[in-house]
Amino acid sequence: MKRIPWSLFLVAGFLVTGFALGQSPQAIVMNVGSAPNNGVVNFTLNGLDGSQLNVQTAVAGGDTSAQVAAKIVATVTAMGGQTWSAQASFNGVPGAITFAYNPGTGWQPVTKITGLRNTASASMSLDTNGAEDVSLVFNSGAAIGGILTLQVNGNALPYTAHLYGQTASQIVDGIAAYLTQAGVSFTRSASNKVEIFPGPGAVVFTTNSPALQGQVNMGDVWLASCGRGGTDK
Repeated sequence: MKRIPWSLFLVAGFLVTGFALGQSPQAIVMNVGSAPNNGVVNFTLNGLDGSQLNVQTAVAGGDTSAQVAAKIVATVTAMGGQTWSAQASFNGVPGAITFAYNPGTGWQPVTKITGLRNTASASMSLDTNGAEDVSLVFNSGAAIGGILTLQVNGNALPYTAHLYGQTASQIVDGIAAYLTQAGVSFTRSASNKVEIFPGPGAVVFTTNSPALQGQVNMGDVWLASCGRGGTDK
């Protein structure tokens, strides 16, 4: 099957995520850039057994991508004990990090990362082979200010919403209407949650809304034969 990259970008509150089809769970590679400002990089590592590790790393303005990556690895090493690990310079790229966890039966790759927040304006991306479906869960209250866009597959026109105080349910209302019109299969399993089945293509979600940063959980559900990565609750 053709590999289509999965990626998520978070730059100064600007969040983009894409997912695509794949045959089996693959380790997620996080790529980080230099940090123009002092700030905190925050995200949650998720294990297939439901275990989680919230990672909060302080970075300094002027840190290079390698320095930001090293600080994230140091945080995971200090907090993770014998359960979580991180390694920098994946494939020789200074700012590339991979993560693994050990539920007691051996090390496994981390295949889901959620809740990204970044106040240091350091670019971040996540790459892996894709999943069969993608879930978007909006946990925020009213979203005021900014723009939200969603595009499924290259053939579908993007959906754009200007945020003026919509609730999570109203945001998902708009997304569901867009998916219906675009002919994209989806399931709305809760008022604030939609699972998208993109077929042989990618899903790209973007927002620059401060109210949504860190409040949109993204999870990929693997093919049943490969085990489920789980969706965000």
